[in-house]
Amino acid sequence: MTAEGRQVSGARPGLLRLALVVLATALSSYATLLSFYGPEQVALAAPLAGVAVVVALTATPRSLPTDAVAVAATSLVTITLQVSDWRLGTVGAVTTSVQGAAVVLTYRLVGRWPGRGRTAMRSLGDVTVLGLAVAAAAVSSSALRWTGLGLIDVSDLANVELLLVRTVVWAFVGGALGALALAGLGARASSGVHVVRPRTAGPVEVLLGLLATATVLAFAFAGDEPLPVIFPLFLVVVWASLRLSALGAVAVTSLAGAFAVVCTVVGLGSFAQVDDARVAAILVQAFFLSMVVVALTLSLSVQDRDRSLTLLREATLEAQERSRERDLVLANLEEGVVLLGEDGTTLMRNEAAGRLLGDALPAVAGSGAGTVTVQDARGEPVADDLWSRAVADRGSGPRQQVLVLRPEHGDARTVEMRSVAADDSSGGVLVVVTLRDVTAQRRHTAELAAFAGVVAHDLARPLTVITGWAELLDSAAEDGEAVPGELTRRYTGRILGAASSMRTLLDDLLTLTLAPDRDLHPTEVDVSALCEAWTRGHVGLDAGVGTGRVLGAASTARVEVEDGIVARGDETLLRQLFENLLANAVKYVAPGTTPRVVVSRGPSSPDQLVVRVTDNGIGIPEAEASRVFDEFYRGRDGRDFQGTGIGLAICQRVVTRHGGSIRVTPGPDGTGSCFEVRLPTGTAGPQDADGADGP
Repeated sequence: MTAEGRQVSGARPGLLRLALVVLATALSSYATLLSFYGPEQVALAAPLAGVAVVVALTATPRSLPTDAVAVAATSLVTITLQVSDWRLGTVGAVTTSVQGAAVVLTYRLVGRWPGRGRTAMRSLGDVTVLGLAVAAAAVSSSALRWTGLGLIDVSDLANVELLLVRTVVWAFVGGALGALALAGLGARASSGVHVVRPRTAGPVEVLLGLLATATVLAFAFAGDEPLPVIFPLFLVVVWASLRLSALGAVAVTSLAGAFAVVCTVVGLGSFAQVDDARVAAILVQAFFLSMVVVALTLSLSVQDRDRSLTLLREATLEAQERSRERDLVLANLEEGVVLLGEDGTTLMRNEAAGRLLGDALPAVAGSGAGTVTVQDARGEPVADDLWSRAVADRGSGPRQQVLVLRPEHGDARTVEMRSVAADDSSGGVLVVVTLRDVTAQRRHTAELAAFAGVVAHDLARPLTVITGWAELLDSAAEDGEAVPGELTRRYTGRILGAASSMRTLLDDLLTLTLAPDRDLHPTEVDVSALCEAWTRGHVGLDAGVGTGRVLGAASTARVEVEDGIVARGDETLLRQLFENLLANAVKYVAPGTTPRVVVSRGPSSPDQLVVRVTDNGIGIPEAEASRVFDEFYRGRDGRDFQGTGIGLAICQRVVTRHGGSIRVTPGPDGTGSCFEVRLPTGTAGPQDADGADGP
């Protein structure tokens, strides 16, 4: 679109508004002249004042000058044409312009102008602002009309009073309709609250209400002898205010009031029976204004109530959502959380707190129903109430202590408790207690300490050997002695042997460390072939596969491997698994005993493969069956054998890494050991790296 086209498009709304202002001003001026009543020719209506207020409320700083000129010129021309007196037309134009200016000035003083959303009527406070603006407009225009502006005769006080009342009524009614229309056109949305009425009148109810209104008006104003029953109209006002929108309620009420004015003009109704035309005019205006004010007050009160209910409903839903989110967070926390009141009562706790403390929670809380002994980190019993202590220490900053919970049945747990005080919204004090189970952490720390000690000890032995034999060689060289070749080979052999032991230990440590984190590459692995390959390399006989005959005649070890054992997993890790099991089976035998090892398939299922490695070695006591898979654990009967104590720990991690399990039981007839490995087949795949459970 060109710049000229945009200018034309932007000018269209302004031209439309100008045309509407001119039309409304002309019609309202004409209606005012038609409402003259009685021998005194008293005007009962002043819709031109309402138009002036609406134009002022909807104007912008850019449109205000054009609107003011249009209203003044149109009223001047219309009144002059009707009464054939330019002086009356001039006074009418000036007073109308003053009314609009007074409204704009009042709204500007209270910070409500310019801006259509700011002049819209949404609450009783907006009614007050409109009332102030209308009062300013009525007083200023009535004062000007009283002076006559030097163009017409000065009005008497009675006429000024009537003019004041008439201006207030019609300006207020017109302004209310305009401001409510602005709210209905979207200004309400600027508040950010979408208000939905719980109940609104349907078409049938609206039709019945309008029929009831027409019936009451007919009885009150129609006929030769109308009945003085105008008070039922207030029931109609109440119905409209409660069941219609604020704009609808004021519109229905304004139609009823306008009908009363028209009936009075034509001599119908109770107000027309009043002898003094000025008194009749004031009464009908007061009746009109009363109905509009009641309708506005009730409808806006209902609207405020609906808005408050909406806000409350939204706040309740938000609070419920926040509560659900809080409960979800608390329920999934591994740490226990307990909220205490100032008197030490438990206000809230999450599931983790119950799991961590169990029966200790009521016992610690002072009920005496618990069966858990609570000790401090030194093992001393905690005799007093921990919750009360946490509350008593609330002024000393965060407090932290370690507790040992010893239930009547089960293992002891170490819990780290931290308490901190927080101010309550009511002026009280709340104490937040967090509980963290550090049992595994403490155990892991102890294992790390033992790990470091064992590593230091196992590395120190070969280092001592290397250092000792190297010092012997160095001493011989320093003395200038010639070391015989056989002795040199003996020294260097001891050094190389110690270095090989160190290398073996370091390799095992590296394997143990990487086993839980190594990426898996699952494939079909021939376990039988793996075991036979190890046998050929370590036992010494290159024999056929799966014959069931003795392998390794060149060695004292006898290894039998069942053919056709195929597992699904990472080939490298599975090789480490079965090589460690075979190496242990051949090594840990009693002196003078020929090692005999059998690798066979156990009772399997479509989802799980069972492989058994059975030996005739020294065996593992039942009490040590679960501990032999710990790092550096050397059983009592295996301490006389050379090894790092890491092999079975590697086996445990490899199997766990594949989502399987491993256990050891006594061998046949109670001789030796039987290591049973359970590995998932293709139906149950290996674990991801993050799901590995390493010791």
